[in-house]
Amino acid sequence: MRGDGQDGYYKESSRDDLIDQAAAWLVALDCGTADETAFEVWRNADPRHASAFAQAAATWRRTADPRVPGLLETSGQTELAAEHAYYEAGSRGAASSAMSRRTALSAGLAAMLAAGGVTAWLAVPQRAYAETMVGERRQIMLPDGSTATLNTNSRIGWHFGSERSIWLERGEALFDVRAGDSALRLHSDAIGAELTPGRFGLRLEPDTARLMVLAGSAKVQSYTIGSGHVAVARGSGLSIEPLDPQVAADATAWEGGRIVFNGMTLGQAVAEYNRYLPYSIVVAEPAIASTRLGGEFRISQPDDFLRSLEDGFGIQHRWHDGKIQLVSAPSPTGGG
Repeated sequence: MRGDGQDGYYKESSRDDLIDQAAAWLVALDCGTADETAFEVWRNADPRHASAFAQAAATWRRTADPRVPGLLETSGQTELAAEHAYYEAGSRGAASSAMSRRTALSAGLAAMLAAGGVTAWLAVPQRAYAETMVGERRQIMLPDGSTATLNTNSRIGWHFGSERSIWLERGEALFDVRAGDSALRLHSDAIGAELTPGRFGLRLEPDTARLMVLAGSAKVQSYTIGSGHVAVARGSGLSIEPLDPQVAADATAWEGGRIVFNGMTLGQAVAEYNRYLPYSIVVAEPAIASTRLGGEFRISQPDDFLRSLEDGFGIQHRWHDGKIQLVSAPSPTGGG
């Protein structure tokens, strides 16, 4: 998708215009036909643009309807337009609650086609998906022999045709990329990249995305990032930073079922361990949250972690309301 001819991007736009623009960008990015530089210019030009795109992406992620085989999970355009049809029906006083999902989808598709989205709609590739539950790890063999290793509570989609594309929708994954006829395109809400053969790690957090280049190179926006660097996306900003080998080893230890705390505070370590647990560990006393930790533990054995806190720092734990609370040991009292 190109930015030219889109004068409305830089003028006062109605809600309809913004939704149409966001949906068009979403489909173009999905197809791999978008000019990513033009997209970033559009998204950063107005906070409403970023908001509309975030809404479109969120709608895409929650979409699933077997009555439209393969398309609803591959094109947020239909669901977005259908959702818009609901809003419009309500504003005209129609009984939108009575409108069937089928009717809404038809109305949304018609709206999309009327807006000139035929080519984009037909070009949307069907994806395959894989995901992990909390505490689970899983390795996926991709059609070209590349592999994706998913960390806890993660989800990816992929489509391999004339182009190779992978989407990380949530969580974290390591990608071992084999050579192909084209670069492998890696997509996420926060960051996108073209990957050469090599090894890469992408982790998505609520306000940050980190793309580690462990081997090979990645093109992110106008930057080519070599091995031993990490691209960090925060909001609309992007920074390229050196990646210390030990930091990289610690960050990928989960692949072997380990978790490493190398100078983390207790608060940070607990947040990291909680990613893998069906229950939560909480620091019940702010005074101990800044305690610096070191050590390596099996992800599947949190009891060893809790025991080390007590042995090394006098930090005790107790069950309360379905959570493990961390508290400092009571001070010894003098005898009478």
